[in-house]
Amino acid sequence: MCATHGVRVPGDVGICYLTLYDTRVVAESSTSRPDKEKIDDYPWACGHCIDLALDIVDIIEVPRNFRLLEELERGEKGIGDGTVSYGMDDGDDIYMRSWTGTIIGPHNSVHEGRIYQLKLFCDKDYPEKPPSVRFHSRINMTSVNHETGVVEPKKFGMLANWQREYTMEDILTQLKKEMAAPHNRKLVQPPEATDWLTAVGKDSFKLLASVISGNRKQMN
Repeated sequence: MCATHGVRVPGDVGICYLTLYDTRVVAESSTSRPDKEKIDDYPWACGHCIDLALDIVDIIEVPRNFRLLEELERGEKGIGDGTVSYGMDDGDDIYMRSWTGTIIGPHNSVHEGRIYQLKLFCDKDYPEKPPSVRFHSRINMTSVNHETGVVEPKKFGMLANWQREYTMEDILTQLKKEMAAPHNRKLVQPPEATDWLTAVGKDSFKLLASVISGNRKQMN
């Protein structure tokens, strides 16, 4: 019988073990909500408790810092084949806001063998809202602003249609896939190993030089 509701349950255990505690443990140990089908697999749970558990799963959300700690741990362990990685910029930042990501360009594209660095900023409303993403390394992609390196949400589907379950790993992985997409894989790229700050600095220097040169001509 279910100890809570007095309903007979299948199996030999004779008691319903699907408790609020069990559900919270499952929910808080994952970056995403637990699979509801797994809850239905409890052979010793009565219908009342299953319904309650499903309601709890819908309500419980992993706190922001717990979520980021899980992402940090996963990033430190290494992801897949190592072509995508990320980590925190400042280990003393209790809000865990600034991150650096790395993508090694995909095969059979103009990006092959190139190493791209990105900056991700997870504000206090993350993961309810997506992080801001900016390429530190210069790159020519349809979803990246050509002047700032910012990944523009309106042009990058994952940011435009953000869901709480998405992670920084998902963003980096999807950006790598975008590099290999037909509309990006053959685009002419900036010189390798240059970054946006360097490019902006060079442009500013050229502008300053032209102004000085113009002033000298006027003086003469």
